Amino acid sequence: MKWLLLVVALLVILLLLLIIIKVSIDFRLDYWEEKKAFQVAVYLGFLPVYHKQFDLKDKADFLSGKDDDDKSSEGGQPDNEKLKKEILDHRLWNDMKRMANVFTIHQLDSRMIIGTGMASSTGTISGLMMGLAGVLELLFIELFIVKSRPQLKVTPSFQEKCFRVQADGIFSFRIGKAMYVWFRHVNQRSRNAG
Repeated sequence: MKWLLLVVALLVILLLLLIIIKVSIDFRLDYWEEKKAFQVAVYLGFLPVYHKQFDLKDKADFLSGKDDDDKSSEGGQPDNEKLKKEILDHRLWNDMKRMANVFTIHQLDSRMIIGTGMASSTGTISGLMMGLAGVLELLFIELFIVKSRPQLKVTPSFQEKCFRVQADGIFSFRIGKAMYVWFRHVNQRSRNAG
């Protein structure tokens, strides 16, 4: 009987630790002429549990990943009218905010250099990308918990034709909070459907 009680107590302690522990996701993207790679590392607390580097020069491996199964969805096409109604009712936005609020951005830095070879088109494209970067920064601040303001920088290269991106970031979430938000979401969806 003592062994059973000890095993149950250890399982409860392990479950509690799993719920309160933080999962951190660290990523880096390098897209230059010399190096085109994406690497991601996942930490459970301070223990590294996953690390993978994808070579973007070989796009087939990056896009397909490990599993090559072609699974067709049985659900068919999504109901566009239902999606439009959800967007108009702001339900989709509120769901996204609730789900994204689980994640904390500790660091998000991006540097992009764009050049078309012609000054006029480089300026136009760079201006559009700078505007998009500003909107994305505000969207990240609105959706996620932000410890350090995201820095998305766009630099025009008027002299040469190029496209370079370097980005790195650290996101984290607590498993217990993610489970709580997910269960609330599922419960609210089932109440709204019924």
